[in-house]
Amino acid sequence: MSITSDQEQVNFLSVDGDGNSVLDFQDCGSFICPQSPSSPGHRIDVKPSYPVPKVISQGGDSVITVAIFSEASGNLTWDASALVHLNDNPQTLLLNGIPVKVNQSFQGTCSISDVADPVTGLKSGPKDLKCQFPTAALKLGTQWAVVTGVFTDPADNPTNPTLPPRNFSARQLITVVP
Repeated sequence: MSITSDQEQVNFLSVDGDGNSVLDFQDCGSFICPQSPSSPGHRIDVKPSYPVPKVISQGGDSVITVAIFSEASGNLTWDASALVHLNDNPQTLLLNGIPVKVNQSFQGTCSISDVADPVTGLKSGPKDLKCQFPTAALKLGTQWAVVTGVFTDPADNPTNPTLPPRNFSARQLITVVP
């Protein structure tokens, strides 16, 4: 059974996986997520530096890079490279349910750099998190690439390191071809 675009939109906009009463697409912790009709909450770029719309080749050994943008507003920054849980449990960072690719040391294959915005072509200043995901399990056709993960907001309670992490999600429309 397939779902309509409207049903997918409702599903994406209604998830609160960590049960903290903040929807995952909006949960930036103490930082106010940027909000606009075209880009609510967290932002990603699948296949950074390639034009929009994104076309992905599905392949047995292929990987795709996804940038998870850090966001800055005034003197506050949501720093994806510092806050997203990655190497303590790489299986928590997912692209459409597919875990981030790991290296021989079982660490997530990610790097840190300032990535240009896919629409404006401008870099924002804060370093972004770029991670690789296998493409073989992606379904063919046009779909949302949804990245989900967890992060720790140090402003939640800096004296309590056992505070549970918060969930986040972000998406971008892609087309997967053979």
